[in-house]
Amino acid sequence: MTFTIKRGDTSPAIKARLVPADINQGGGITGYNEVRFLMRDSSDYETIVDDNTSGNVTVIDEDAGIVTYSWQDGDTDETGMFEAEWEVTYSDNSIETFPNDRYIDIEIIGDIK
Repeated sequence: MTFTIKRGDTSPAIKARLVPADINQGGGITGYNEVRFLMRDSSDYETIVDDNTSGNVTVIDEDAGIVTYSWQDGDTDETGMFEAEWEVTYSDNSIETFPNDRYIDIEIIGDIK
């Protein structure tokens, strides 16, 4: 599934439910220290967004793993295809990336302006 947004838009925020790969861990991201949202250009791999919970990532529900990233000015200035992921650092400093088997496809399309 591709998340699509128009060039220059900062809404809607991108929202996800992060489900750990280890079923023994239970659901959600309980015990996290930091959650990061990362996005790069899929053609040249230039990082466009690298933000965390001290910035524009919000953990809506830790137990269910619901997170959002609020787009900032400049994040969607370029049209094209992008790859994104969420990175969670837990209290024991272990790191888990979501999704762990692919990227989130993001398409930024042109606007009429």
